[in-house]
Parts: sequence; structure tokens; C-alpha cells
Amino acid sequence: MSSRRTRRRRKKVTDGSSATTFSPTNNCKNSHILTFIYRALGEPGKTGAGTWYTDAENWANTNDVLSGMDAPYATEDQYPRANAVYYLWKALK
Repeated sequence: MSSRRTRRRRKKVTDGSSATTFSPTNNCKNSHILTFIYRALGEPGKTGAGTWYTDAENWANTNDVLSGMDAPYATEDQYPRANAVYYLWKALK
């Protein structure tokens, strides 16, 4: 197993499909991509309250990651690749 994949598993960046499955061909929702980014950044401000994506959404709102999109953020919407790139760009500014 590559060291990059080991780090992702240790950080639990891609947890969710199952304890051992990433499911790269599954569709992602906005909540998934924000949670991936949030976990990759070390889960800043984690509270553990609410749903599995609540902390990620709170972090994204607090850090202005969700502003500037043409359409409002919707947790359950499937995202186009453009959203993923935009969220990454905003998160890493």
C-alpha cells in the first residue's frame, strides 16, 4: 500500500462507504466533498455534534468556503467537478 493511501486512511479522509472501502466510482454529494476537504485539513474545530457532515459544513461556512457559487449550497445535491475544485481553491486560500 502506498504511503499516501496509508496517510488518507490514518486521517480517515475517505471514510464513509464502509470501514475499508473508498468507492471511487460512487457519486458524491456536496456534503461528501466538503467532508473530504475538512478531514484532509485535520478536522479543524471538530465538535462531533450533529450529522457526520455537520462539522465540515460549519467549518466551510465559518471559513467562507461556500460563498461565491452561482447556486446556493445544498447538502444532498450531487456535485459537478467544478464544485470540488472551487471548494478546494477556497479552502486552501
